[in-house]
Amino acid sequence: MSKGKLLLRQISLNLFLVLIIIQPNLAATLKYDPPTQGMPSDRTDGGSRNHPPFPTTLQYDPPMRGAPGDRGDAGSRSPYDISAISPATNLGLTAAEYPTFWLYVPTRISSRLSIQLILRNENKQVIYRTTFEITQGKGIVNFRLPKTAPPLEIGRKYQWVFRSEDLTRYGWVERVALKPEIVSQLATATPRQRVLIFAQNGIWYETLTELAELRRTHPQDAEIAADWAALLQHRLVRLDKIVAEPFLPCCTPEE
Repeated sequence: MSKGKLLLRQISLNLFLVLIIIQPNLAATLKYDPPTQGMPSDRTDGGSRNHPPFPTTLQYDPPMRGAPGDRGDAGSRSPYDISAISPATNLGLTAAEYPTFWLYVPTRISSRLSIQLILRNENKQVIYRTTFEITQGKGIVNFRLPKTAPPLEIGRKYQWVFRSEDLTRYGWVERVALKPEIVSQLATATPRQRVLIFAQNGIWYETLTELAELRRTHPQDAEIAADWAALLQHRLVRLDKIVAEPFLPCCTPEE
């Protein structure tokens, strides 16, 4: 072998040894330094653990349990035969201290119709009683529990009773606590998204109240009208007959 070839082989061997020695040091010093501004992407994670994705359609998911009650027949034509707008199971959930109750008046009222509301706790003790008047019909009317009443407590059930003339309607409301991620989601939701979130979590009273307000203020909105029909026609609600009924002025308690 010529001296030139021997020299070339020795140089190659030395270069190989140098690379073996310095390669670990190079790997240890290499760092990925991504740009602080990314490019547009269509990647989505469908929400995080603290912020679930917003629902897009109304899917009312009530608790699969009920309670004794009589909400009335929304198909009656007697002006005094009022009906409570509540689930057919006679139990509705709320997250509010002072929920809003809803009634249906089947025919026009010639004068004034006095309604008594009684609220009892689970021990059958009356914790609130008031009387309010309905001056118009036929249609849907609401009564918000005033702050002069005791606030509903989380984890407690209460029996509500509406009385008019010789008629009595009754059912139950249970106050529940919302999960922190739901509270966070509601804080950034649009009015319609709030309705869908409440419905998805089975919160009857807030679903009905906030959706009714949207229906009242946006009567021509087809999406909201579809949500309203979907809620009242739910298999555990079954109030199809009042889907197209008008809203009446809200009630205030008599002093």
